[in-house]
Amino acid sequence: MGGLALAGGGILGSGAFTTVSADRTVNVNVITNTELGGSENFADVLVDVGGYDEVAVKDSNGDLNTDGSGLFPTSTDQYSTPAYGSGYVSLLQNDVELVFGFDETGSGGNDTRLLANSSVDFADLIALVNSNAAETVGEHSLSFDVSGFADAESDIIFTNGAPSNVKVAGESAEQYAVTVTAGGGDDSGATLTINITDSTA
Repeated sequence: MGGLALAGGGILGSGAFTTVSADRTVNVNVITNTELGGSENFADVLVDVGGYDEVAVKDSNGDLNTDGSGLFPTSTDQYSTPAYGSGYVSLLQNDVELVFGFDETGSGGNDTRLLANSSVDFADLIALVNSNAAETVGEHSLSFDVSGFADAESDIIFTNGAPSNVKVAGESAEQYAVTVTAGGGDDSGATLTINITDSTA
């Protein structure tokens, strides 16, 4: 035992190295486009931008998109079963901000801002789309956090209750209405939170 201890001490002496480093390649593989709704794990989350004059999205460059053009799904890259194409915008695939009411009168467009102190219902605004043949493994929960709004009267809710731990049946969609209440002036700072959990994990 004494001999082993001395040998160990010799190995860890002044001649031993202190650091070893090595570089290794790392790959990150991402589910994209129609693979989102076709995954056996989860459904895609779409917002109907083209169906409402007052609904738009703002892309990562700050540009306003009022019809979904150029964002997935497109006229050529879309879901067919169930059918969801251009006019909808994927909130999972695209880095966008949801906008209710905007003013394009200065550029030859229309004033589609919401009236102050009013509520507007948007039927079937958000859809959970599963184009896979089987029910999703993942459970979907969506919620609005309006604590960032400056006006206490401003609010956004799921009209008939927010989706909570929803599994989407094969080749189908779950649609949800949203009610937007405008306070006395413009407001921003609300957040739509999307949670997808695997109940089998």
